[in-house]
This record gives sequence, structure tokens and C-alpha cells, in this order.
Amino acid sequence: MKHWEKYIQKHQAYNKYAIPAGFDYGMVVVIPCFDEPDVLTTLRSLMQCVATQYPVGVLVVVNSSELTDVAIVKHNRVTYDEVVAFTKENNQPQLAFHALLCENMPRKHAGVGLARKIGMEWAVRGFLQSTNSNGVIISLDADCTVSDNYLQLIEHQFTTYSPNCCVLNFKHRTNDNNSALQNAIDQYEAYIWYFRNALKAIDFPFYYHTIGSAFAVLADAYVRVGGIGRLQGGEDFYFLQ
Repeated sequence: MKHWEKYIQKHQAYNKYAIPAGFDYGMVVVIPCFDEPDVLTTLRSLMQCVATQYPVGVLVVVNSSELTDVAIVKHNRVTYDEVVAFTKENNQPQLAFHALLCENMPRKHAGVGLARKIGMEWAVRGFLQSTNSNGVIISLDADCTVSDNYLQLIEHQFTTYSPNCCVLNFKHRTNDNNSALQNAIDQYEAYIWYFRNALKAIDFPFYYHTIGSAFAVLADAYVRVGGIGRLQGGEDFYFLQ
């Protein structure tokens, strides 16, 4: 794992967030969180997942920029406190939750890309600390819920087939009370799959969908490609390509 050490030295700016002494996870779920009303619902859905063979860590990166409105900063701090309280009440050896509060991020780079990168760099350092070269980083968002086989299937994919990365299936929530909104959701999702299937039909090698909340990557592969970008949007697209 020597190349991991070189990578971390090169990316010192992301090393200020402490790694728990008992970090022993096989997978880490990274969740950027900015002014989200209900991130605890996401965490509770992860708690409903079927147990995995190896322990799983979940990191919520509560973030704001130097230009973020004061009201949002205050809400973020409340969210952070709620997540910390959640960790104290619910952490178990097989599934443990963590939170970072990242404020005053530089306006040039602040956004979901930087928050996601901070979380993924945290995971890389944790895997290095625990000498786990097979660790997996999972990318999720703070407005998502997951199926109960979510973690189990990701673990199975990496332990059985040893991919560098995988994209995950997804489904947007339905909204039966607002037909116009539901129609927009249906059209957007249909477009994503149409575009993906069209790329596959012409034998384009990178035909997979690129959704920030629906992929997982081997930490070693993450390091070898130089990590994810800190873009304010589209970081998932460029990383997966």
C-alpha cells in the first residue's frame, strides 16, 4: 500500500479529519449533506439492511461554504448534532455511523464534489490505517433510502467478482399526490435509461449511468486514478469515466 501513502501525502488538504482508532470497516458509505431536512431517514434505511460479512462505516459530511447563508449554516449545525446523537444511540460493531462538520469551504470549490471527496479521502486513510487494501467506498446522497439488500449485494459484488468499480441500480420515489411532478420524474428517469441503453447499442465502452448516489469503488482503484474531483457538480460523471 505504498502508493496509498504517496497519494495521501499529495492530498494533505484533506487529512485534517481524524480517523477513529477502531476503524476496521470493509466498506464505507460516504454521504454529503448540505441543508438536508431528513438525513436521519437515510441512516435509518441503512440500519434496516441485511447484515454484511464485514463491518460497515457510514460517514455523513455536513458541509457549507464561506458564502453559505447563515440560516443554512445554523440548520447544518443542528443536522450535525442530530447525526452525532444518532451515532451514540445506534452504533454497533457491524454498522457504525460518523459525522464531519465542514464549514467555510472555499467558494471556488465548495459543493457536493468537494464534500464527497472529503468523505472518500477519509475512507482511504481509514483503510490504510487498518491495512485493508480491499476496502470499498460507497457513494450515497442524503435524500436517498436504500433497499434492505443494498449493502449485502455491494459486498457480494466486490468479494465475488473483484471489480474496480460498480454502478448501482436506482429508482426515484413516486409522488402520487402530484401528477405533474410524477410525470417529470418519469421522464427524467426514462431519459437516463434511454441514454444509457443507446450508448450500449452503439458499443460505446462507458455506457453506464453516472449518478453520484449510485456507485461504489474499490479504494485501491480510487487511489490509482487520483481520487474523485472536487467539482461543484458532475464529479460523479468525470470520476466514473
